[in-house]
Amino acid sequence: GKMGGKLGGILSNRDFAFIEDPTIQIRDIMTPRDKLILAVEGVSLEAANDILKKCKKGKLPVVNDKDEIVALIARRGLQKNIDFPLAMKDKQNKQRMGYTPPSHTVLSFPV
Repeated sequence: GKMGGKLGGILSNRDFAFIEDPTIQIRDIMTPRDKLILAVEGVSLEAANDILKKCKKGKLPVVNDKDEIVALIARRGLQKNIDFPLAMKDKQNKQRMGYTPPSHTVLSFPV
């Protein structure tokens, strides 16, 4: 699927990690739409976090009034916002990453 498409279900690593039959259909192993815990577009991060805590899931699909998926909130992402509230974020509110090598590290580049 894709953002803006109808939500039919979710397929996670847990769903297919031990599947050995290469001919199995995704619809037969995914969690179907009617068994998913969802949030509605406009949900606050605090409310989304509460939902994830209560249902003990790793991902929370967010749908609009047309039942189209508009976001997928991950528990890991929410936890990073709690752990690092002052982290630098880009225009999409994603944390920016950076790396500074230790001062004793010697870097060599081909000439």
